[in-house]
Amino acid sequence: MGIKLKELYPSSEEDFKNALTYDRSLYLVHDLLKIHDNACMANGIEGRAPFLDWSLIGLSDSMKNEFFLNTKAKSWIKNTLVEEGLENIAKREKRGFGIPILEWFINHREFRNKLSSSVIAFEEKYGNFVSNEWRPLLKHPEKNIHNHYLLLFNVFLLSEWTNLNNQ
Repeated sequence: MGIKLKELYPSSEEDFKNALTYDRSLYLVHDLLKIHDNACMANGIEGRAPFLDWSLIGLSDSMKNEFFLNTKAKSWIKNTLVEEGLENIAKREKRGFGIPILEWFINHREFRNKLSSSVIAFEEKYGNFVSNEWRPLLKHPEKNIHNHYLLLFNVFLLSEWTNLNNQ
C-alpha cells in the first residue's frame, strides 16, 4: 500500500507551522501549483510564485508559531514595501491581469501601424455593416487611439479573424 498522508505530516511542537509546512509540501506542490501552471499556460501567461523562493521559505521556517498567529495576513510584506518607498503598490487594490492595450498602441509603432491598416481595411470592406457613429473612428483609427483603444483593438481582432476565415 502507498504512503499514508498522516505519516507525511510534520510532528514539531508548533501546530500552526506544522500545518503550513504540510500545505507547502503536499497541497501546494501537488495541487495548487499545478492548477496555477495550467491556468497560466492556458492563457499564455508566464506565471511565478514569488514567495516560494528558498530564502523566504528558510525565513518562514525560522519564525515561531506566534508570529504567524499574531500577524495580520501579508502585513509584513506591505510594511516592507512601504519602507522601500513602494507605498503605491502596498496600498493598491487587487486587480486582474489586464492586457496593456493602450501601452501597446503608444509604445509600439509597428503594432499601431498594423492595427491602423487592418481597421481601415475592415472599414473599407465591411463599413456598410458598421454603425455610422463608428465609421469615422474606423476610417482614422490613429486619431482615436487614446479615447477608443478598446473598440479599435476589438475591431482589429475581428478584422484579423475575418481575414483568416474568409479567404
